[in-house]
Amino acid sequence: MGRKLCFIILGLILMSGIVLFFFGRKGYIEVLKINWGIDLPSSSEKIYYKEHNVSLGDGEYYMIFQYEKNQKEELLSSAPWISYRNNELEASVQKILKMLEVEETYWINFNDEYLYYFSEKEDHSKLYIIWNQKDMLVYILEYIM
Repeated sequence: MGRKLCFIILGLILMSGIVLFFFGRKGYIEVLKINWGIDLPSSSEKIYYKEHNVSLGDGEYYMIFQYEKNQKEELLSSAPWISYRNNELEASVQKILKMLEVEETYWINFNDEYLYYFSEKEDHSKLYIIWNQKDMLVYILEYIM
C-alpha cells in the first residue's frame, strides 16, 4: 500500500508540473483574458513582476511585458485602447507604483506617448494597461478585490 500511495503522489506531482509548465508558458496573459476579457498576445517577454498583499488571488499586481515591433497590429486589436493623455490615470498609476514600492527604473515613462485601457468591476477591482508604442512595452497594474 505504501508503494502504491507513493506512485500516486509522484504521478500527481508530475501531472501538476506538466500543467504548470504549459499554463505557465502563457501565464498571466491567460489569467488576464479570463479575469477581464482582454486578449493580449501571449508571445512576449515578461521583464518585471511585482505583487503586493496577495491572498487567494486578491491583491495588487504590476507587470511589464516587452513585445516585438511586428506585434503592433496584434496589440492594437487586443483592447479598446484610448489615445489621449490622462493626468488622472497617470497620478493613480504613480500612486500605486509608490505603494507597491516599485523601483523607479520600472516606472512608466509618461513623457512618451502612450495608449491605455482602464476597467473597473462592481467589486472595485481595477485594471490599468498602458502601452508605450515607441518601446513596445505594455505595463499592467491589476488591483483585485
